[in-house]
Amino acid sequence: MFKCIVLCLLLLASCVPEEATDRKLRFEDLDSEAKEGTEKSRRATSFPQRSANGQKEGAFLGVGALDIRHGDRFYIANMVTSIFGSDAESTARDLIRNKSSLFGGICDRYRDSGCDAKDSNTVFSYSNTARAGMMTKVCETLVRRNGSLDFSLRRNGLTRTAEITADNINRQYRLFYPKRKAPEAFVNKLMEASTVIDRTDDRWRVVTLAICLSPGWLIP
Repeated sequence: MFKCIVLCLLLLASCVPEEATDRKLRFEDLDSEAKEGTEKSRRATSFPQRSANGQKEGAFLGVGALDIRHGDRFYIANMVTSIFGSDAESTARDLIRNKSSLFGGICDRYRDSGCDAKDSNTVFSYSNTARAGMMTKVCETLVRRNGSLDFSLRRNGLTRTAEITADNINRQYRLFYPKRKAPEAFVNKLMEASTVIDRTDDRWRVVTLAICLSPGWLIP
């Protein structure tokens, strides 16, 4: 599984799906996570101001131009369970829905176990290294499980023994990006990477993990 993760990270580093770049998500200076959570940073990202030259100010965690917000914990958890099925419910609950400090979302700390007292008013969700790390754990956990991987493949009429082709990769891609076609370069990289994996079912773990780790599907 470690080999699969390394391959996926290399894939994403060399070929980020265009959904991310189209939405102007530029992840630079990720080591500035310390800025996350401060009220000043939240205000800056929630209400970007324009400078004299018309450019947006209030960069947050190295994201140069924020025109959108990521989905909150309810949106992401629902997406995860719709893609990976009932086997993903506990993961979605424990790692997403119960993490209001990372994923945001309106909450009542007296009735919602996913709310931290200090984050009871956290509504918006933006990219940061802690959130990205948690999503990596979510994706890794779900593609490792045969049940959740099989569910996602069955939705496309595929199995873990299905051939890795451009058409089949696009079927899996559309689970995360409905009605969209995967960038050709991304598909080619996935097909190339799959050739170094001996077992066919592990090839589909690589494909699904790489798509899951791409950031664009987290945006409503």
